[in-house]
Amino acid sequence: ETPYDRTIFLDTDTYVTDDLSAAFEVLAEFDIAVAHNSSPEGRDTHEMQSIPETFPEYNTGVLAYRSTDRTDAFLESWLQAYEAADEHPHDQPSFRDTLYRSNLRVATLPPEYNCLFRYPGYVVGPVRVFHGRLQSVDGPGAGQYFDIETAVERINATTANRVFTQLGGISVYTNRKDTLLGRARMSARQHGYRHLLREGITELRDGLR
Repeated sequence: ETPYDRTIFLDTDTYVTDDLSAAFEVLAEFDIAVAHNSSPEGRDTHEMQSIPETFPEYNTGVLAYRSTDRTDAFLESWLQAYEAADEHPHDQPSFRDTLYRSNLRVATLPPEYNCLFRYPGYVVGPVRVFHGRLQSVDGPGAGQYFDIETAVERINATTANRVFTQLGGISVYTNRKDTLLGRARMSARQHGYRHLLREGITELRDGLR
């Protein structure tokens, strides 16, 4: 029932840290935009439905769409599929099923627009939407969640290509090949130390000119 031509729906456990306008821009060419579901539960649904494994489950916590008759019909079909399911603890299996059988043009949002930081992941550039419950919210299992502000601070401490995990708290690993030492190690590993020395001498000589 959104009154807008283009809408971004956000779950209540999302935390926005940057501009989201690019998600509106993609709707100029696509009907709907949504990110893959990177949680382990999302992989389990593949065997539950008659849909190819290569059509993944999406995470509906961040959902951008434009209001058209086609999109409205899809949303209605999704609701009917959800309500008709024998068991539906989550709305994403019915979303996947309805989307697979629809004629919507789907844009896949990168993980920076829906970062499920509770699971290992890979991001490039600033993460704009962190998806996970605030630890300060009182509720079942609240104390088991990672603190979202700590996640923001650590994961967005750099915009380089990076992998994050939850081992011993949230840990972030970046690509060290971009540093001088990292490039030297990569060159030695791929071409040998003789090549590395020759290239180093060449660069030094060219720099002195």
